[in-house]
Amino acid sequence: LSTPSVNVTARAVYDTTEPPVLVSAQFDDLLNSMWLKFDMDTDRARTLGLAPLFKCHNVLELTQAEAKVLFGDDSVCAFVKPDTLKVVFGNGASIEPDQTIAVRNKAVRSADASASLFMHDRAAVAVAGPATPVVPGVKLSASSSSVGVCDDLKLDASKSTGSGGRSMVYAWSAAALSSHDMKNVTAVTTKREAVQSTSLCRPTATMPQGSEFEVTLEVTNFLGETSSSKVTIAKLGVAAPTIKVQGDNPLTTTTHSSILTLAVTAELPTLTCVDFSLASARMDFVWHDDSGHFTDAELAGTSRNPRVLVLPVGSLAASTDYDFRVVGTMVDDPSVTNEASVAVQVGQQDLVASIGGGA
Repeated sequence: LSTPSVNVTARAVYDTTEPPVLVSAQFDDLLNSMWLKFDMDTDRARTLGLAPLFKCHNVLELTQAEAKVLFGDDSVCAFVKPDTLKVVFGNGASIEPDQTIAVRNKAVRSADASASLFMHDRAAVAVAGPATPVVPGVKLSASSSSVGVCDDLKLDASKSTGSGGRSMVYAWSAAALSSHDMKNVTAVTTKREAVQSTSLCRPTATMPQGSEFEVTLEVTNFLGETSSSKVTIAKLGVAAPTIKVQGDNPLTTTTHSSILTLAVTAELPTLTCVDFSLASARMDFVWHDDSGHFTDAELAGTSRNPRVLVLPVGSLAASTDYDFRVVGTMVDDPSVTNEASVAVQVGQQDLVASIGGGA
């Protein structure tokens, strides 16, 4: 039995265009998004029929639940350029530098019209931190730098910046500046609950009268960047009103040609632990220049309200630091007094050019 021969001709066709390769992933400097870069222009995942803004799990090697955990609620992706995919984080994002990201198989290919090869089994890339790392800006304020004998001390750092929308680590510490036994003050700063807290409260009974101590707060964000701030506290042995100058300290937004306005807030002294009373709640306020730049140490300003110091345009010299202090005194008993200070750093203005006689 004979078998006829069969001739078969096969032609191999090679796609000359290689599929794209994901080469980098990096946080944006604002920490609210991430950029994924390819080594060539892509088809922007056109074959998937996605909208301009789409859920990231459609293109990245993640389940929908994993994408939500990493990028947060309501996160989205978009091809902002043919070779760049942007991930915009939502609330509760958790992704950090050095975690890896990969593109889903059969999702992205070259922008070349003749290309047919999708990215397939390509290696993941590690996410890099931002080009300019964000450092926490620690804003630490105390209820008073001179705490009355019956008053608690409240420390607050809730206005600190640089978190990138994530939780930061708050490390509190305290050091004695006087010979008093400060173990009750230093002990609270090492408690576990204080590490994650933006605020701290020390009851009056834990602070020895007449003592002085320094509280330091060190804040670390999820990038590992750290900065710190300090406040010096004196615990008085007498009742005293609580005096604070509103705003930042130091104040850095003032210039030679701007009006300086400083305002003070005041609370009546706590008298619960002393056998003492006041017949009137009236207070007097006097402002002082402790830097020596003004001829008169006592400042009058232009405000009729003694709680407010207003210095007119031209009062402050550019590139000069000033230290202003306000003393608040109970009218009923001048011995019941307290004070607060603020540093003012006068900056330089940008030069503005003008043409004389120009329209």
